Amino acid sequence: MGTLIAISVAQQLRASPEPFVLALLFGANLSYATPVAYKTNLLVMNAGRYSFSDFVRVGVPLIILMWVVVSLALSWVCLMVIRYLNTAIIFNEMRLHV
Repeated sequence: MGTLIAISVAQQLRASPEPFVLALLFGANLSYATPVAYKTNLLVMNAGRYSFSDFVRVGVPLIILMWVVVSLALSWVCLMVIRYLNTAIIFNEMRLHV
């Protein structure tokens, strides 16, 4: 469901859908801040006798770090794709004129 929305937004913005889908996938996996975010978090909470605040204390900085890293990585990937496409277009134009 979320992937279809990301692709639809990309199409409306006339942008490549890959960065939108990747951002959605990475964002959906950032479930560190609460024990109820994923099943294994609940298992670890019970076994390790962690409290809710332990997850928030460690999870929020980790989410912020991952947010920055993923944002920079996606920007870099988009730049590389744009450069590759521009190079391919220029190469094809040169080949046509020969």
